[in-house]
Amino acid sequence: MSGPEIEKIAAAARRANLPWSPARQQQVSWAVMSRIEKARRRRPLIALSLAGAVAATAFVLVWQRRAPSEATTAVAAPACQLATSLADGTRIVRDDAATVLRKTVEDPDDVLFELDTGGARFEVARRPARVFRVHAGDVTVQVIGTGFHVQRAGTRCQVAVDHGRVLVSWWGGSRELGAGEQGTFPPDAATSTVSESPVAAPPVSALATSAPGHLSRRAPLAAGPEALFARADRARAAGQPEVAVATLRELRARFPRDPRAGAAAFTTGRLLLESLHRPRDAAAAFAEARAEARGDSALAEDALAREVESWHAAGDRDAARTRAALYRSLFPNGLRLHIVERYGGLKADP
Repeated sequence: MSGPEIEKIAAAARRANLPWSPARQQQVSWAVMSRIEKARRRRPLIALSLAGAVAATAFVLVWQRRAPSEATTAVAAPACQLATSLADGTRIVRDDAATVLRKTVEDPDDVLFELDTGGARFEVARRPARVFRVHAGDVTVQVIGTGFHVQRAGTRCQVAVDHGRVLVSWWGGSRELGAGEQGTFPPDAATSTVSESPVAAPPVSALATSAPGHLSRRAPLAAGPEALFARADRARAAGQPEVAVATLRELRARFPRDPRAGAAAFTTGRLLLESLHRPRDAAAAFAEARAEARGDSALAEDALAREVESWHAAGDRDAARTRAALYRSLFPNGLRLHIVERYGGLKADP
């Protein structure tokens, strides 16, 4: 084979710009050996020329791989790497390579993913005894078996259900979505979190002296319910659920008649169930939230539904069934009836 012919092969290889890998190197080696063997049977000289040409092509490919160029410095991940499968058959497909999705819990009765950025589609295997959750910032999507898509956008996220049902919850509320339904969460009314108001200076009567003749010092002013709720929210956002729970309990203990007491109890239940994995304590918190609802039927309904879920997560079937029957009698047309009946064992998983 002449020099110009070898140059043509090298030029074609440069235009192809194929990525070099161990697998491709093995393929080239097999091709070289196969063609050498065939040529050897015909003419030894042609075999040597052919081997030289293929070797030159391989050298060009390796040189392209090693040479720094903008075309080869950033290589997109193959589409197959975007898909993940769990042992139970659950399939997860990320929207693109920029999606950051972390699996933090995978137990027989609990699976938890953290969606930091981007979106993903989940096809969850049906397992009634297992809780499958996706955390996306302030929003939690929980299912038993369904297909849905979650797309995170800052502190909010979009949830679309293909089939089955999911329970979407956020700081201070929740909503159940069925097949074909979608929404952006938290809703507009819930996107703004309570900000801690600056503490006003206490009146003169609040000043105390440490000893006669010493300068008066201002006594510390305890935080009010609004400031405590905001403090708990910041602790939750900072990944400190224990601190958030303690702050919410302080709010309820010091201000039992404050309108925020019911929401504080409900949020305590959420933190205990979803972040601290203490379902029995969560059930008690949701029961307290229901007792403090004070005519707020929406809060009472949500709290009772989450109490059923907590007893289900704790493995207490009798308590889950009892609370589910209570929910069905109090809220026969409730938004959570479908999932409550499944958690309470009143309705088989479809």
